Amino acid sequence: MEPEYRTASVARYAENSDKFMADAETELGKGEILQASEKAWGAVAHYVKSVAVDEGWECRTHRQVNLAARRLIRLTDDPMLNGIRLGAANALHQNFYEDWFDEDQVADSLNGVRELMSAMRAARGRLSTGASSPPS
Repeated sequence: MEPEYRTASVARYAENSDKFMADAETELGKGEILQASEKAWGAVAHYVKSVAVDEGWECRTHRQVNLAARRLIRLTDDPMLNGIRLGAANALHQNFYEDWFDEDQVADSLNGVRELMSAMRAARGRLSTGASSPPS
């Protein structure tokens, strides 16, 4: 991947992540829990993709996003707890299609996603950009 494209992609994914998280909060405030659910998942997925592009990892499928997220989560201060938060993000994604969470569950899961995002941002600094091996 050409360096200019890589930088643009990293920035674009990171910006999308921030926008989607803000949108999730807005949608929850309006009672639009399905949209809040999907926007929160999108925030996590786009953040992970920003790291993956930066690190040279494949990250085009849902499976690859999860593998990349798990790799990043292993670098956090509490990998088990953050893994549970990733599960909450995945559950929000599923909720978009299944509509089985109530508003309180979505609000609680958004709190977990916020914590996960914060932990992943801190963990990102522990990666040596472009030098780590792909997730497995």
